[in-house]
Amino acid sequence: MAVAELEPSQVQDLGDIMSKLLEVKTKANVPIRFQIRIEMGDGKTMPSAETAQKANAILKSVKDVLQLQ
Repeated sequence: MAVAELEPSQVQDLGDIMSKLLEVKTKANVPIRFQIRIEMGDGKTMPSAETAQKANAILKSVKDVLQLQ
C-alpha cells in the first residue's frame, strides 16, 4: 500500500502515469484499487454550503458517492 498527501499537480501526475500502473497490473495479473480522500477547508472551519454544493456537483461527475460530507 502506498499512502501520501498529494498536491493537485501531483494528482494530475498520477493520472499521467495511470496507463503504466495498469500495464504492471495486467502483466502481473494482480488487482489494483484506488481510494481517494478529498478534504476542503483548513480543518477548523467548514466551507460554506454553497461551496460544498459546487464541489459536490463537480465530484459527482466522477462517481456519485464521491461527495463532501
